[in-house]
Amino acid sequence: MIKIFLKKLILFVPLIIIIAVVNYGIDPGGIFNTSKSALIAKILLSGKNAANISNFDERAFQKYYIQGLKKPKDVVVLGSSRSMGVGTSILPANLSLFNSFVSGGKLEDFEAIYFLYKTAQMLPKVVILGVDPWVFNKFAGESRWTKLLCERQEMMRLMQLPFLEDDCNKTKPINYLEILSLSYFQASVKSMIAGKIYRPWLYATDEMDGKTEIKRTDGTLSYPKKDRERDSAIISSEAVAYAKKDSVYLLDNFTDLDMERAYEFSRFLDYLKQDNVAVIFFLPPYHPEAYKILSESVKYKTIVKAEILLRTLAKYRGIKVVGSYDPNFCGVTDKDFLDAAHIKEAPTVKLFK
Repeated sequence: MIKIFLKKLILFVPLIIIIAVVNYGIDPGGIFNTSKSALIAKILLSGKNAANISNFDERAFQKYYIQGLKKPKDVVVLGSSRSMGVGTSILPANLSLFNSFVSGGKLEDFEAIYFLYKTAQMLPKVVILGVDPWVFNKFAGESRWTKLLCERQEMMRLMQLPFLEDDCNKTKPINYLEILSLSYFQASVKSMIAGKIYRPWLYATDEMDGKTEIKRTDGTLSYPKKDRERDSAIISSEAVAYAKKDSVYLLDNFTDLDMERAYEFSRFLDYLKQDNVAVIFFLPPYHPEAYKILSESVKYKTIVKAEILLRTLAKYRGIKVVGSYDPNFCGVTDKDFLDAAHIKEAPTVKLFK
């Protein structure tokens, strides 16, 4: 019986080896290799753009980049990928800007990345906060910010706010179980098919846009050409499907605004004011088809309340507001979007003008 089992097991060994090699080699989530983040930061700090940059630790990148700065930027953007198009094009030529957006960016990310700038003595004159509605959703299931747990805890101390203390300095073990994960294998294969294998083809370039993803010197992200030029009718159809899903990204269980998170956000604004850093709110719009469904949905209409809260805070504090979650309010159309949640760069610039 044991011999039969061993024979069957041996048959699976080649498959196991293939899964392990592909998962480790492609590594779509950057689990096994963080050196790419440092290399991208080095390229941008040298004055070049970085191409073919998919699948890297964006929060580690922020650390490497900020620690490598020689002088402060005039403007820094904090937000999620929905704010990725806010770049130097919105400013006069004599002013500098860096967009420190991270995918799935939450309030915790804002606080941690701001702390990185503060400890590096690189505070800007202005911070543009790309505030997504999920900033006020306590159920927003996104934990990537914990890669900056130490920085976030220190920022909470500076703001004199309570927090659940954790030993952030302990080395978190790499999840090597992922090397045999079938779901991670699927993600690796998808990356391979899409031509997004980054090693060894990450490279420096002067190109602003190309066939692959490009991280620019101002921190903005340019999608691959095939994604930038997709048919707007297809995107509209996908936007409807996005908003009708049972689970919309970071908006699950968002039945009401969380007042504790709203208070924490307000204290963060207080701290920026204390540091003499001016603030601008950027409310990145959703695709018209997606917003119509979300704003009328019982499950997701709290996004309307989130905007009301932000505009109330802005009026009280004298903060400028750019954009709106409602695309009709800020005059953008279905042709201005990369997908259901991400607006293109050119219409983003127009919003700021």
